Amino acid sequence: KGIHGIIYCLTIKNVIHVYEYLKNLGYMVTYYHGNLEPNIKKQNQDDYTLHKYEIMVATNAFGMGIDIPDIRYVIMYDLPSSIEDFSQQSGRGSRDGLYAEAIILFNLKDIEVIKYFIDNISNNEKNQKELKIIKKERYNQLDQIVNLCISGKCIHQRVVNYFGLPHSGKCNMCSNCKRLKKK
Repeated sequence: KGIHGIIYCLTIKNVIHVYEYLKNLGYMVTYYHGNLEPNIKKQNQDDYTLHKYEIMVATNAFGMGIDIPDIRYVIMYDLPSSIEDFSQQSGRGSRDGLYAEAIILFNLKDIEVIKYFIDNISNNEKNQKELKIIKKERYNQLDQIVNLCISGKCIHQRVVNYFGLPHSGKCNMCSNCKRLKKK
């Protein structure tokens, strides 16, 4: 109790499922997704920001402009669709500089959901060639996040390198580094 976190889901269906599950267990939880009425979105976001709730269950529609300093965990209930999404979502934790955790719950079914979203991208402003390029890039991003999850190498190093920055080696903080340290 009293620890604030965010649980991100790929689909509205999963947001509702996780929200109802946690609410039935007695957690102080609210939810957010793009299909909510604007006044409900604002109310849920404001209530969470004011700490009336401990847990926010949301799609990635939640988070832009959110600067809550004391979020101690970010759980990705579903696989993020890219390293960029992972970085943005996990970056919502520990804005006050204190310890926070980011956890990805990896499930092979998530890959199929993300592929479905990619395959159904449509845009009236783009021609078929442009859409093909966009889809190819999204598939590449999916491959990269899957590789991040299954590699066994330092997660922090891989994310930092992904964004073109150097990293000296192991962070000794991520689950992979901690696992290797125990051996």
